Order: sequence, then structure tokens, then C-alpha cells
Amino acid sequence: MIGTAVHRLPDVLTLPAYPLVLLLLTVAALTGGTFGALGRAVLGGLAFVYRVLEFVNPAGMGFGDVKLSGVIGMALGWPVLLFGAAFAFILSAVVSLVLLLLRKVTLKSALPFGPFMLLGAFAAVLVS
Repeated sequence: MIGTAVHRLPDVLTLPAYPLVLLLLTVAALTGGTFGALGRAVLGGLAFVYRVLEFVNPAGMGFGDVKLSGVIGMALGWPVLLFGAAFAFILSAVVSLVLLLLRKVTLKSALPFGPFMLLGAFAAVLVS
């Protein structure tokens, strides 16, 4: 995974995803008559929780994660994105604790959060 190897989520992957996901969701809304779902998706994409976290602690949350959160928020929609985000943080904490116990990382180590965000989104899709 890109985030795992270099701890970066490049713009070449995250930024084109915005119009693509919005286009796919709009087509789905037009063909399926689910305009309410499209509205929830747009609200999900506008969720600025990760931006606030990045602003409060820039070393703790990268801007690539912030950009990815908007795409994931659109794809999951409100309120499913809450489960996806919660699962990402829980999974990250569990993995971090296991790695600490195995002495693979220290308290000063940085782990990429993008993979956990994607796993959280996948789990939210499976559960919803």
C-alpha cells in the first residue's frame, strides 16, 4: 500500500477520486431515484473532522489523510461514515498496541493512517 511504504497519499490518487466518486454517485442517484442518498453522500464528503484533527495536531494527521477522508465520506455518506471513521481509529489503536507489545514500534513511531481509513470504510460498507 502506498501509505504503508512511504507514509504518503499522493494527490494523483486522492484528488481525481473526488469528481469520479461524485459522478458515479450522481449517476446512481439519477438512475435509481435516490437523491436523498446523494445528499447524504455530499454531506459525508464535507465532513471536516479529519481537517480539524490535522489542524489541532499536524504531526498526528497528514493532509493526505484529510483529502482521503472527503472521498471516503462521499462514498459512505452520512451517517455510515461515522462507523467507518470509528472503526479506522479502533483498528489503528489495536494494531498499534500489538506492535508496541511485540516491540516492533515505539511510542515515538509513526504509523500511516490511510490504510486504516480504507479498512474502516470497507468494514462500514460490509456492515451497512
